[in-house]
Amino acid sequence: MRSLSAIESVDRETKKSNGYWAGWVATKAQLGQFHEAWVKVLASYDRETTWSMQECLQGPLNDCPVGKVRDLEFPEALAKHLQKTGYISASDARDAIALSERQKVVEIPRRNAPNIEVCVNAKSAVERIVGGQLIGRKVTPGDRITAVSTEDNFTLDGVDDKIGKTICSVTVGVNLRTLVSELADRNEMRAASRMSQLAARRGTQLSRRVRFSVQPTSNSDQTWVMVLQ
Repeated sequence: MRSLSAIESVDRETKKSNGYWAGWVATKAQLGQFHEAWVKVLASYDRETTWSMQECLQGPLNDCPVGKVRDLEFPEALAKHLQKTGYISASDARDAIALSERQKVVEIPRRNAPNIEVCVNAKSAVERIVGGQLIGRKVTPGDRITAVSTEDNFTLDGVDDKIGKTICSVTVGVNLRTLVSELADRNEMRAASRMSQLAARRGTQLSRRVRFSVQPTSNSDQTWVMVLQ
């Protein structure tokens, strides 16, 4: 396996490929850094790829009964491949797949607000998604993680008028010391331990620019928010 520094030294175009992210997260898993690396994979992988993988729900794929073949999206296929090849445990694979499903969409109350206000109205949803990515479970509106917060620097990056989708960005900060305390108070000791280890490596304050989309649904009282990177 190539060293992490060699993998990360490739050009920007290569880093857009899902093959890059597969090799990168496998290497991070070998270093004991799978959980935080997986969050980055979910934020960065190419969702428009034509790459596909299938599995058989009953027996080997090459001798699969009719109707038992299932298509896999990239994150699920990658997590299962990493487990099969020994990079991660079955438990880690289950957690990774569950997180990839949870981060797809989150509902928030819809408001009739134009332009940048559409982005600002998604504030709490973005905080919940990022918090959920970190701790490995869905964060509901009534279970807000106060250690995760957005700054007052929302930007409107684009609008698709045909489908009503708005693309926005904002800086999200995480106080890992506060997060560890919150998780410990809720007796989520496994997640608290992971966040404590992350704080030891990265410091107690994390910050990154998050790009997300906001889109109306058929329900006039709801919109979808999805974190893109």
